Amino acid sequence: MSPLVQRNSKCNSPALFTLQGHTEYVTSVAFSPDGLTLASGSNDHTLKLWDRNGGRLRLTLSGHTGGVKSVAFSPDGRILASGSNDKTIKIWDLVSGTLLRTFEGHTDAVLSIAFSLDGKTLASGSTDETIRLWSTSKSRPIRAMQGNCGSVPKIAFSPDGRILASSSGDWKQPIKFWDVKSGQEVCSLASSRVDVVTSIAYSNNGHTLASGNWGGVTIKLWDTVSGELVGTLPGHNGLVYSLAFSPDRRILASASRDKTIKLWNLGDVFI
Repeated sequence: MSPLVQRNSKCNSPALFTLQGHTEYVTSVAFSPDGLTLASGSNDHTLKLWDRNGGRLRLTLSGHTGGVKSVAFSPDGRILASGSNDKTIKIWDLVSGTLLRTFEGHTDAVLSIAFSLDGKTLASGSTDETIRLWSTSKSRPIRAMQGNCGSVPKIAFSPDGRILASSSGDWKQPIKFWDVKSGQEVCSLASSRVDVVTSIAYSNNGHTLASGNWGGVTIKLWDTVSGELVGTLPGHNGLVYSLAFSPDRRILASASRDKTIKLWNLGDVFI
């Protein structure tokens, strides 16, 4: 029997590491495509790169004039994107450690960003209640997607790039799913089934969606086909800002208002 059909399973795995170095809330985390590097963004205006094995700090990037609310690696691992309270998205070259370009267009804080699997499109969600799609080679949006009743704390492309999931300020429908080609909303998860959602992440096979909530008490794992809850993790002592699966889906990283990053060992449960 596939582990994914073992409904209502619970994971009470201990955190592998706790990484410390940011001086303010850690608001976002992302694994590099090879799974060896973890990027984090913080309200201290910086981005940091960490070694997954051992937790050593490798690099600190500075340039935003507001808190960094989101980070995302390009599929080839050479580029890192960051969204900020300063209303901009910055694109960083990780080989040289330099800033490549800045995207401007949102009228309020950029809370979430995500690359499509082919790396050609970047999606961003903002407090201005819009989702924007950008060409990674240009500095203007391709399309603005509207229909949220509030800010867009987190977004995530499905692995096939056809669907964009977003957490929303709409308490009645906190997780929404969008058709990338048309820009139309296709379905949502109702508030009776999830808490107020502040973070989401797809596993790289698209079978599992992780969600973090306002209180940070639990992290939930959902089957994306059935919409059923298939696992829970103990969580943090504060709001969960960001979640990221390692490429092999065995590790889930979570970043929280409690100023810590936790790495959860999922083992083979959600392979």
